[in-house]
Amino acid sequence: MMSSSEEYVWGTSIKKGPINCTSASFEKKPIKILMKNCKIIYKPNVYQGDGSETRLNLCLAESGCEEQIKNAETQLDGNVSSCVRDEYIKCKINLKYVAIYDKDNNKINDTELDWTNLRCNALIHVKGKWESKTSTGLQLECTDLQILDKDVVLSPFA
Repeated sequence: MMSSSEEYVWGTSIKKGPINCTSASFEKKPIKILMKNCKIIYKPNVYQGDGSETRLNLCLAESGCEEQIKNAETQLDGNVSSCVRDEYIKCKINLKYVAIYDKDNNKINDTELDWTNLRCNALIHVKGKWESKTSTGLQLECTDLQILDKDVVLSPFA
């Protein structure tokens, strides 16, 4: 885990429409964060999507990495749009490229999982930062998932 005094190295910016994207590294290596035994709140989705999208929003709760991400966000200038929400961390997942493993570390090809309340270990890549005219934020993408057990939600009528 990085301390707040260690800084990312920012690469060259690439303009994508109204957004500038800048890569990041730490000690000349990609920045990875391992979130252990976190919970996927709901099925990955995209705002106003038609269902054909593969790059989706993923919301992970109970990750224990909130402070690490908040420390990284202190390196951003301007109006920061935080990846850390009240009860979860928001990142991206691309269902075409994510590697999914079962709890015995065997690779599986099932992206049609029942995602809600699913327990997992998630490897998050800090790809860099994005900047618009009004705000900035980190680009987080889930590259690997290890599926653990699903949380059992008990009925209040039981």
